[in-house]
Amino acid sequence: MKTERLYYADSYLTEFAAVVLETTTLAGRPVAILDRTAFYPTSGGQPNDLGSLGGVEVMDVVDQGETIAHVLSAPLEAGTSVTGRVLWDRRFDHMQQHTGQHILSQAVERACGARTVSFHLGDEYCTIDVDRTPLGIAELAPAEQAANAVVLEDRSVNVLAADAGESERLGLRKATARTGELRIVEIEGYDRSACGGTHCARTGSVGPIKIRRWERRGGDTRLEFVCGWRALRDYARKHDAVKTLAERLSAKDSDLVAVVGKALEDLRVARDENEALRKELLEHRAAELAAEGTTLALADGRAVRLVVRELSISSADDLKRVAQILTSGGAVIALLGGVVGGRSHFVFAQSPGLPFDMSRVLRAAMAPAGGRGGGSRDLAQGGAPGEADITACLGAGKLALTDLG
Repeated sequence: MKTERLYYADSYLTEFAAVVLETTTLAGRPVAILDRTAFYPTSGGQPNDLGSLGGVEVMDVVDQGETIAHVLSAPLEAGTSVTGRVLWDRRFDHMQQHTGQHILSQAVERACGARTVSFHLGDEYCTIDVDRTPLGIAELAPAEQAANAVVLEDRSVNVLAADAGESERLGLRKATARTGELRIVEIEGYDRSACGGTHCARTGSVGPIKIRRWERRGGDTRLEFVCGWRALRDYARKHDAVKTLAERLSAKDSDLVAVVGKALEDLRVARDENEALRKELLEHRAAELAAEGTTLALADGRAVRLVVRELSISSADDLKRVAQILTSGGAVIALLGGVVGGRSHFVFAQSPGLPFDMSRVLRAAMAPAGGRGGGSRDLAQGGAPGEADITACLGAGKLALTDLG
């Protein structure tokens, strides 16, 4: 039993008649094996076709060697004749991407001396891995331009049959380990590759080829690209984004990079200035708190400044920074709390060399609110859901200090 692969002869065939030779299951789903099919199975980096058989949805197409399994949404009966319909938009998209990959791979090899080692056709973009790194815009831009020149030349794309022993004579771009008869896809006067995928009949149908980005992958470089309608949709999205930004910034498209660059630099300067002012404000607030604190006498006779306060804060980080400022000079213990975004936050800190364990004190303080926290001997942080009774928690913390002292 063998399935005739109609897509080998005609990538544009989307409707065909066939007989169901066998029915089975795959991963619990019904499967039909046909005498002939135009449905392309996942293979060679290209995803499978979708469509219908006898009005039943084709959900997956799997190459099983001699036969092709059509995974269906509902079972068909063996021995029945069915009409298959391949979803054309998906098929043509794959034809554009795969033919474009052949063109681009040859262009990159000629311009950059980088051979394609793998190809993947994804739902949104395609990738090829080439055996050279680094590669940059100086080399890839001419390769992309050469690829699009081949598209605009509207060269014919032909399918040839040859014996594997003739591969060297045929001048294939990439050697193949296949044996027996080979299916060769030839781009007139430009590229020859052993390939079983579906392709456009002429390069003009591929449409624009655009390399979107590239990155190093070990000793290779991965190129992400799109062709045809994908490239046009990609351009449309980026055009809309550029147009919107240009309008908001009252700039020309051609000036947008410079205008955005200046805006980002202005933002960086403003952030630096804001951070400096914020630091100054926190230092001033810490000085006020220290002055308002009380004195705590330790068992060893030392006097410690104790600051226990609920603060109005914009972030939990502010609470921590105030505590750090307070305990950075002299002998100070800071028990601070505040509410941000409907959650209670606490920071307990002491100057280095003081005898308390702030994480232990914090756990005692968290008990009334059912909160959690931890940290080191000198700095501990915690929180509690909702707006806890900050005063009660701070009081519990102060009591824990007295008991420990």
